[in-house]
Amino acid sequence: MKVVAAFFTSYLVVCMPAIAEPSCDELNHLYQSKYIGDFSVNREAFAFNRHARFQCGGFDRNYILARAIHDLETLEPRQESDPNYYNDISQVMRLPGNRLSYVGKLVHYPDAEARTIHEGSASAIFFTDRMIQSDERFRPTYTLVHEARHTIKHKVFNGQRVPDEPGHIVCTRGKHKGKRVCDARLTNEADLVWGSGNSHEFLFLIFIRDHPKASKKIRREANEQLSYLATHMFNQLDQGILGHYNVELAK
Repeated sequence: MKVVAAFFTSYLVVCMPAIAEPSCDELNHLYQSKYIGDFSVNREAFAFNRHARFQCGGFDRNYILARAIHDLETLEPRQESDPNYYNDISQVMRLPGNRLSYVGKLVHYPDAEARTIHEGSASAIFFTDRMIQSDERFRPTYTLVHEARHTIKHKVFNGQRVPDEPGHIVCTRGKHKGKRVCDARLTNEADLVWGSGNSHEFLFLIFIRDHPKASKKIRREANEQLSYLATHMFNQLDQGILGHYNVELAK
């Protein structure tokens, strides 16, 4: 159960300077030789054969995905107790039946930026054009962490059943009130790791906000998303939890 324990166990870290963007040649090489396999990327959906290259910059879908995965690899743990998000997410994505895919727009969810679709024990994360064309530099990265949590449904690892993630519940507060997109409680780290996608996204953003290799832009985006999550994506906030995480509600 190492893969699940690793993915389910997240800790706070305290502060670390900025991600150096790789050269285009380096990013292409990493994507072809490592990332596609480590994250079970659907080559056909991404229209990327074994001899293809993407152009860096702009909204090329393979470039955006490669950069997001490179973020996970670069923002590595600084001490033994820190999560290793690259290892954890890649192990989750290599569970039998998991795929990372792309579609321009999801027919039944036309406004979705990303969505995890289940068919039996198979789970596919779909990035859409709304995600690929996001103005936020870091959004695809933390969305990958969020959606990877949703793939934990009907999974078996080393012959043992993996506990299903709980899924979102109907929001009782915030701008999404009445929609099934919220997690139950914003609480301490030990309990939050058992939550759904919002909970894992929140813990990842805390890790990134305080990471020395995160650029000022990434830290700013992390802070803004943390405030959004706390304000709109949890039905309950434990007393004193905002101070614990040093997060403010969105104005």
